[in-house]
Amino acid sequence: MVIICKDTFPSNDKFKEHFQNFPFELSDFQKYAIQSIVEGNHILITAHTGSGKTLPAEFAIEYLVGKGKKIIYTSPIKALSNQKFHEFSEKFPNISFGILTGDIKFNPEADVLIMTTEILRNTLLQKQINNQNVPLQFEMDFQNELGAVVFDEVHYINDADRGKVWEETIMLLPNHIQLVMLSATIDKPDHFAKWIEEVKSDDNNQKIVYLAPTNHRVVPLKHYLYTTLPQGILKNIKDKEFIKFINQFLHKPMEIKDNKKQFHEENYEKVRKLLEYTKKNNCYMKPSFVLNEITKYLNNNNMLPAICFVFSRKGVEKFAQCINVSLFDEESTVPSTIRNECKQILRKLPNHKEYTNLPEFDFIIKLLEKGIAIHHSGVMPVFREMIELLFAKGYIKLLFATETFAVGINMPTKTVIFTGFDKFNGSSMRLLYPHEYTQMAGRAGRRGLDTIGHVIHLNNMFSLPYTFDYKNLLNGKPQSLQSKFQISYNLILNFHQFNNNTLDFASKSMCHGEINTEISIQENKLTELKEEYNKKIENPLYKSIINNKDKYEQYYKLTEDIKTSKQKIRKQIQKTLEQIENGNKHFKNELEQYNSLLKLEHEIIKQEDYIKNLKEYFILNYNEKSLFLQNMNFLDNDYKVSEKGACATFIQETHCLAFIDYFFKNNYLQNLSAIDIAALLSCFSNIRVKDEVKINSANNLLTHSELIDSVITLKCVYDEYMIEESRLNSSIENLDISYELVVPIHDWCNSHDEGTCKFVLQCCENQFEIFTGEFIKAILKINNMANELKNVAEYLGNIELLHKLQQIPELTLKFIATNQSLYV
Repeated sequence: MVIICKDTFPSNDKFKEHFQNFPFELSDFQKYAIQSIVEGNHILITAHTGSGKTLPAEFAIEYLVGKGKKIIYTSPIKALSNQKFHEFSEKFPNISFGILTGDIKFNPEADVLIMTTEILRNTLLQKQINNQNVPLQFEMDFQNELGAVVFDEVHYINDADRGKVWEETIMLLPNHIQLVMLSATIDKPDHFAKWIEEVKSDDNNQKIVYLAPTNHRVVPLKHYLYTTLPQGILKNIKDKEFIKFINQFLHKPMEIKDNKKQFHEENYEKVRKLLEYTKKNNCYMKPSFVLNEITKYLNNNNMLPAICFVFSRKGVEKFAQCINVSLFDEESTVPSTIRNECKQILRKLPNHKEYTNLPEFDFIIKLLEKGIAIHHSGVMPVFREMIELLFAKGYIKLLFATETFAVGINMPTKTVIFTGFDKFNGSSMRLLYPHEYTQMAGRAGRRGLDTIGHVIHLNNMFSLPYTFDYKNLLNGKPQSLQSKFQISYNLILNFHQFNNNTLDFASKSMCHGEINTEISIQENKLTELKEEYNKKIENPLYKSIINNKDKYEQYYKLTEDIKTSKQKIRKQIQKTLEQIENGNKHFKNELEQYNSLLKLEHEIIKQEDYIKNLKEYFILNYNEKSLFLQNMNFLDNDYKVSEKGACATFIQETHCLAFIDYFFKNNYLQNLSAIDIAALLSCFSNIRVKDEVKINSANNLLTHSELIDSVITLKCVYDEYMIEESRLNSSIENLDISYELVVPIHDWCNSHDEGTCKFVLQCCENQFEIFTGEFIKAILKINNMANELKNVAEYLGNIELLHKLQQIPELTLKFIATNQSLYV
């Protein structure tokens, strides 16, 4: 039974010794969390950013390591994993920490292993297969050594693309292992807690889930509208009453939502009127004017440091360069020492001069000298980490960042600024969801430093949402968790390898519970429909209609026949129809009653079909996919995993079937060199470029014919699988192919000095507007895919391919394109 911990924690000497280890009074939810950990139960904490939900995870680390157990700490993104490794290593010097992110592998035998959830999930599957030919990412005795798994940001289980990984990982973990789950606020968390309790229980393990929700913010937030106008526009306004009206709120923040969640509609209306006036009179304001005005206001009113969220990487850099004033006091030494401070941070790396000689370094320093910085995925990982370290030290007064900075990274600030509320979802622009806004706004307000956190909307810079949308954005419900589990090809192949039942596994998913709930709702509807039908047919009027059913059906048949008949026959049919109609003065009315009965019958049949499909959802999906696997030779005639199918289980970074199918058709890449393979793998980099510079055909690649032919074959195979996925109504994922990096990666592999490496990076920027950080990300993905292929080569015993793949790290990981981290 889920224990919901909403009340004040009772006085209890049993846990006092643990509480007293902290130099401050714990919140009630933290006390409940510690109780659950000490008792050996699971804990789900749902809380706002900055409320202290990491504390129970830290307690679990100290407490369980002290008892000789190991801990796995999972996080949704590599950047957060790196930061947590750095943070915990400094905080707990007597505990050993390791990290596994795919890009970085360090100290895998440590007491506490920090990793991405994907690595844990893949390791759990590989351990079940127990393939001795392929080394695991890390070795651990899960049954005896592992004490708990911490799922940081567990609400990622709701992520459309990756949520299934969290769900599968929870399902795959042995039931005796404690779960410490840290989440943002979610709707109906008790439903999620109940599923955890059910799926992790068996005859030998009956752990309770403690649910510790808290909506209390230690530092409350205030949300403001902000508008400004240049003097030139103000001078041209002749209406003195309007001037008097706008002067009440111009150039200063005006509350739109207070810390009691009250939406101030009268203030919304004031801003709406001003923005309508500016639009009507074509009053255009440059973003640079608005940004400088708010920056001056924040600086003058002691409201820095601040994070300014911008929903495009280009916008981040453009807006950061707009600020034309220094945010440091005149006597501050930071502007004159920041370059040396950055060099000192980078000296940790053996190739630090390669970073400091880059134009990107000079660009970042020029901003830092004014107290400004940028943070987005296009910035090189090492520079991003350098900026995070400087932010923590207080050297950055105003940080321009994309949304990713709000995910988990522990960088609270005094003020958060929004330059807009629309974000690109991969195909179009949409308004932020309430939980996304809450996550970003939650960065405001530093515990122990601020009494209030400020959230400011720069309303001059975007279209004002409608009142309903604005209210919903600020006060909308937390996100509802919905299962993203699906029976994937990879899952079927993995389970077939160790003779486990895929359908049994699927029955443990949240999706199975959601389907059962839907079945129950639909069966109630079916009961209502049948009751309505039975009530009608008991009516004497309907009994008469049913007895004359043939007459109505004949009538309908004739109305259809008349549409396609020749004129002579049409007249005869028309005459027959009139005879039927005139033969009974109640015919029209009875026909309507018959129609209503017929409609009800059809609704019942439709409802029964829908319920049948729901009940058979997993088995139909499984059978259809299993048959396809067999037809494509991933399973043999006895539904055993073939050599080809076993190879597919190693592939995670792209569509496992499509790639292995291509791999077998292309003779195990025998005709390609190590450089060619690296260039080929760049097709999976997911680099987004503008349509006008996009390479739309492999025939347009300026490289040798063998590589072009291989890329063309790859594209053809992937297109075939895209058609198949569409036929099966599966989610079309990991089937994108892009050609933009094929030639640059080939050139990069052939670059042997700093100058040629810089030239390749410059060409990528000039031709495709690809950030250096994106290029490095692509290089790391190529290496991750090469590692997956190494597992395939080892499984097949293909020494020639293995030798080629072993060359790829040396060919690609050089200059500043490496997996280096300042945190590790």
